[in-house]
Formats: sequence, structure tokens, C-alpha cells
Amino acid sequence: RFGSMVAAWRLCLDIDNAGRLSYAEMCAAARRLGFAGDLKELFTRYDVGNKGHICLQDLDQESDAVVKSFVELVDQHCGGLEGLWVMLQKDSHLRLDVKDVAKACKMLGYDHEKHKLMKCLQPNFGGTTISIHDIEPLFVLTRKLLRGRTRANRSLHGSGSFQVGGALG
Repeated sequence: RFGSMVAAWRLCLDIDNAGRLSYAEMCAAARRLGFAGDLKELFTRYDVGNKGHICLQDLDQESDAVVKSFVELVDQHCGGLEGLWVMLQKDSHLRLDVKDVAKACKMLGYDHEKHKLMKCLQPNFGGTTISIHDIEPLFVLTRKLLRGRTRANRSLHGSGSFQVGGALG
């Protein structure tokens, strides 16, 4: 119906672009999609680690990794989406097709499958091109999630404020 799990996530599931779904949000999305099964069971199945929300990674780890690694490479090597278009020698008002995405993947050293990436970036089912405006919301959200992951890793492994034994030692 949406062409990819990423498109479904962006267009139907995570409509507030928060990067995660609460139980109430998941129920509303399931109703929009016409799901008639057990909503609690559905949420429990995908709420990995019983954290109280569902992320794209919980639904489709491969697509999540495809998008995150591409966003990281684009930001690292191009400084953002506009820089990607510059690297490809394209006007920022022009759209990219699968050949452009394949060229970008090669230039960036991207190691995932380029057709899978194009499908993940494409917000329109059956679409064959993407614009900066098509993928900017996905990049913004992915950056936010990556920053959150980095902060969580630093707090677990970084400052030395967490000590084994803590109050017991």
C-alpha cells in the first residue's frame, strides 16, 4: 500500500514525526489501516524491550539501518542534503532518480543495496524520483534519533558518573 515500511512509517504510523509510537498512537494508526485484530497483542509483539513505544527499528531493522547509515554518510561527507545535491552536480530544485542515488552511494562508500535505499527514501508508492523536500523530514527525524542514541551511549559509557556498586558500594 505504501511501497515500503519507511513510507508507511512516515505517512501513516508516525504522523507527528516523533520517531516513535505510543500505544494510543499505534491504535489510532491501526484503525486508520483497518486492522481488526488484537491491538494489545500487536503492540506487545513490536514493543521490543517493553519500553512503552514502538520505533521503526522495531518494525523493520534492515530499513532502519539502511536509512540511518545513509543519513550519517551524507551528513559526514556532504554536510547535509544540499551538499549531496552539490556533490552530484545537481540543482537543489531537481529530483534524483535511482541512477543518481547509485552514484551517490558509490561516492559515499555506502554499503547497503542502493535499490533498497531508494525504496526507503521514496515517500510516494511507485515513485521513481526524490527531491530534497521529499526526504528532508526523514533526515531531520533520523538525525534526532541518532543524536539521542549518541547521548544515551555517552551517559552509559562516558562521564564516569555511573559507578558499579553505586549506593551499595
